[in-house]
Amino acid sequence: MNSVISVANSLPSRLFWDNIEEYGRGERHLAYLGDLYPNRTHFVFELLQNAEDAGASKVRFVVYPDKLEVTHDGRRFTDNDVRGVCGIGEGKKADDFTKIGRFGIGFKSVYAYTTRPEIHSGDEHFCIKKYVRPYAVKPRPIDDSWTTLFVFPFNKEEPNPNDAFAEISERVGQLNIRTLLFLKSIKEVKYAIIGATGAYLRKDLARGSAREVEIVGQRNEDEETEKWLVFSRPVKTPEMSQNIYVELAFRLATDNDGKQTIERVQDTPLVVYFPTEKRTDLGFLIQGPYRTTLARDNVPTSEPWNKILIKETAELVVSSLHELKEMRLLTVSLLETLPINANDFPSPNMFRPIFKHVKEALMTEELLPTNDGSFVASKNALLARGVDLMKLLKCKQLSKLWSTDVRWLPSTITADRTPVLRRYLINELNIKVVTPELFANEITVEFMADQLDNWVHEFYCFLRDHKRLWQINTLLRGDISNGILLNKPILRLQNGSHVIPFSEPKVYLSVDADTEVPFRIVKIELTQRDEVFKFLKELGIPEFDSVVEVLDLVLPKYTRPRSIITVNENRRDLKKIERAMRHSPKLIRLRKQLDATPFILCTVPAKSRREFRRACKAYFRSDDLCEYFKGNGSFAYVELDDHAQRTLFKELGVADSVRILSRSPDLRGYVQIHSSHGFHSRGLNGYDPNIFVDGLREALVTPTVSKSAFIWNTIAIPYVDCIHGIEESSTRKSYVPSIKREGRSRFFGGLLIDREWLPDSSGRMHRPCDLRLDDLHHTFERHHMVAEKLAMKTDAVAEPVMERSSQQQRLDIARRIQEASREDQQRIYKILDKEDDRERPEFPRADSADPIVRKRRSQIVSTGAVKKASEKRPRRVRSTRDVINPQTTLREWYTNRSEQMVCQICKDEMPFKKRDGEYYFEAVEVLSEDYLPRELESQYLALCPLCAAKYKEFVKRDDQAMTEVCQALTEMEKESDSLEVPLTFGESRASVRFVQTHVIDLQAILNAGQP
Repeated sequence: MNSVISVANSLPSRLFWDNIEEYGRGERHLAYLGDLYPNRTHFVFELLQNAEDAGASKVRFVVYPDKLEVTHDGRRFTDNDVRGVCGIGEGKKADDFTKIGRFGIGFKSVYAYTTRPEIHSGDEHFCIKKYVRPYAVKPRPIDDSWTTLFVFPFNKEEPNPNDAFAEISERVGQLNIRTLLFLKSIKEVKYAIIGATGAYLRKDLARGSAREVEIVGQRNEDEETEKWLVFSRPVKTPEMSQNIYVELAFRLATDNDGKQTIERVQDTPLVVYFPTEKRTDLGFLIQGPYRTTLARDNVPTSEPWNKILIKETAELVVSSLHELKEMRLLTVSLLETLPINANDFPSPNMFRPIFKHVKEALMTEELLPTNDGSFVASKNALLARGVDLMKLLKCKQLSKLWSTDVRWLPSTITADRTPVLRRYLINELNIKVVTPELFANEITVEFMADQLDNWVHEFYCFLRDHKRLWQINTLLRGDISNGILLNKPILRLQNGSHVIPFSEPKVYLSVDADTEVPFRIVKIELTQRDEVFKFLKELGIPEFDSVVEVLDLVLPKYTRPRSIITVNENRRDLKKIERAMRHSPKLIRLRKQLDATPFILCTVPAKSRREFRRACKAYFRSDDLCEYFKGNGSFAYVELDDHAQRTLFKELGVADSVRILSRSPDLRGYVQIHSSHGFHSRGLNGYDPNIFVDGLREALVTPTVSKSAFIWNTIAIPYVDCIHGIEESSTRKSYVPSIKREGRSRFFGGLLIDREWLPDSSGRMHRPCDLRLDDLHHTFERHHMVAEKLAMKTDAVAEPVMERSSQQQRLDIARRIQEASREDQQRIYKILDKEDDRERPEFPRADSADPIVRKRRSQIVSTGAVKKASEKRPRRVRSTRDVINPQTTLREWYTNRSEQMVCQICKDEMPFKKRDGEYYFEAVEVLSEDYLPRELESQYLALCPLCAAKYKEFVKRDDQAMTEVCQALTEMEKESDSLEVPLTFGESRASVRFVQTHVIDLQAILNAGQP
């Protein structure tokens, strides 16, 4: 109180009593002023605002452990300033839109840390207690470069001085350098903290109607710099008494080429001289004197004045785009800073007017940068799907295709690099995306004719990387879809015209100088370039050569109706075909077409005329063939000019013997007839029921002695197995079980057996069943198998040979052989040889699916099997024999696919079946008990009674023979096709044969050894 009395005439003294009267003697109702802001260090911004409003150019913060001192060089305090900091809402700035602190309560935020702020400025030296009561204090000298000093002692219990020092030090040391961005007066903010010093510096430079602001933040030795381009627009206040400004700032950067550009800023709160808590979602900063809440932490959207500022800001953004365009800064990176994400600006949204205004401007004004450095409105802009498309289609091509002055937007706008911007351009500005398919659809004859050869070259190179435009594609459902360009006139011909690929007449890549036939070729100047040539080859445009000439120009003449071809022309064509046959890479295609085309000039004797025939319907002339085909209109022979022509015709398929179509048997004599799921059939012993002999039916209608001899000697004998035979069918590929039926081939055996075509000695023709082999003319080769197949009468001397069955008959045959003539003896020997080579039953197979697994399992079973044991009885009997049943296993292994059970030694079918229908055989142990001490089914053999007796006598009673058998089994290769062990039966030799499974089991047993 004394301090007030001592300066009774000073302003603080007078204001002391005025404020007591205004606000009362209490202070609880004013305590809220210290908690005005969510972050209590916000008072630092309020102090900067005070300095800015005072016109200060520099501010200094010094943080001590017990206080904070702030100085600036602005205007010295006036009476109104004193009233403002001591009152609430009474400062002169309350209605001044040009001042930051117009609400008059910002300074009260210092009470978050102090209860006694002290101020020295000009003639005013006072402190403030209880928020509104000023007290005069002793003046404190200030350096000449400063005008005002604030002192804030840390004298509150909460926060305590230590916390206050820490919090304020952090705030001052980490002020965002953008704090100075929109200030007009303050150019420098310095600070000093124990152990650290720093500064924030701002430098302005005029740049057109904008100003370039460079802000530098320094802390000890570290430095951070930002450059901004700031645009402003005047706005009249509601009272129209003064101009204030809305502003926006774009962040300047430098690209990889060293050029200045604008980049998007991620964190962009609305700025009311200082950042607020209001997000804008813009890529740049906007600032204005918006009306905010008292704590300046929110900006009311519905406030009319704020709506006016947003509208003015939208106008400013568009006008700044025009200025940036002149500055060469209107690039893709700048477009990314604009409000382009519709999801960020829904309706209602405080900043949606900016979104809408920018969109309208981009649609109607030339503000979109293009790929060639110019600018267009969105209605004349195009986006390309791929850089190569932009390189191909320049302005000339674009205007020709879409009949407007359209431009490409920059190639850097892609779904990967600028996804948000690209979606905005397509969805909001309705800019068309040109794809290779869309371009291909627009191609016309007029468009192609307007292009130079160099462009066509680039076009073909482009298509090499876009094969889907011209290839035949298979869709998911199996449908076929042709590429778009297959129906477009993209081929430029030598005469300058344009045609679609594969049009008629055909188009080729080059022309043979010797060819006189006119046809179309792709322009030679284009095909001489490797890239173009490769593309056209991939497209399928043929290169003209001798093969193409034959395929496209020669052969079509022979299938054209009413085509007249002279003999000389045919000879020239044959020479072209001969030359083309040397082109092996295309030989398959050429041969296929040659086989289908009647181009060989032939003579048809039965019709006494010439005609063109396919090679497969022509023969070389010979007396035998002429006799065989006599009267047959299908027979034609070629007319030869020289040996080279014969070689050509031979290679093409002209035959010099009767054509016979027959399937060849495999190594086992099987002829595959049919094989499909659920049905399989085959002929046995080389029998093909579908054999076909060209001209046989006609030849047998008009037989002669020479013709019949030709058929007998050259056809019937080589194909005797196909006259008749056995056909086996089954539902399984293994042919187990199967059905066998005997039959005769319809177009071969049936004709030979039923027709009267064999002559007797007088030349009269008979069916084969009416003649004996001896009745035939001497020109007929004696072949008893043919005679048997044709059911001819049997020779008397050979008849016993065909039905021998006893020893007495064998002796009778020997006697007959001695009494027979030499010619008959030779025939009998042939029959005996054939009989000795009679077909034995097929030896069965029982391969293991996995031999290794089988071996391991057999070893396990062998180890766990019952050990053989004998007991003393009146006679020695094996007591463990009943625990196994080898007969079942052996019957399964050694029964073949024809359901025949085969003996392992003689390999013949078991001699007889028991009354229950099963084969009788004996199961004989392969080795004695010394080698096989355990009871197992696998150690037995399946033998016929005779071989069983021989084996027991000559092998099992001979220790040496036992050792040889055991060694042979151990060393046998399981994968071998011949699984046999040699045996000696007295003076004769034999062998025992195994299936693979049996060998695997036996080897596992032997390898296990004694227990």
